[in-house]
Amino acid sequence: MARTTQNIPVFEGNIPGYEGRFLFVDLTTGDVSIREFDYEYARKWIGGYGFGANILYEMMEPGVDPLGEGSVIGFVAGAMNGSPGFMGARYAVVCKSP
Repeated sequence: MARTTQNIPVFEGNIPGYEGRFLFVDLTTGDVSIREFDYEYARKWIGGYGFGANILYEMMEPGVDPLGEGSVIGFVAGAMNGSPGFMGARYAVVCKSP
């Protein structure tokens, strides 16, 4: 598998609840890439659903077939993932619905 890294400005320090990276896997080609995000991105999109919506918007062409090759499915962790809080291990599965 090919490994690539796309650098988006990374935050200095730790944002509670975030690792600061996304893992992207292309199931067609087998390519794996890690994309980093910064503090402002985390504040703007606030976890699972927000990250997922932004990623789908950025990666998919308008009018793409939800069951076709250009479609994207995402498994994204929420901001409270790994916390001791109630429902802290939440995640979201995002995609375009048929």
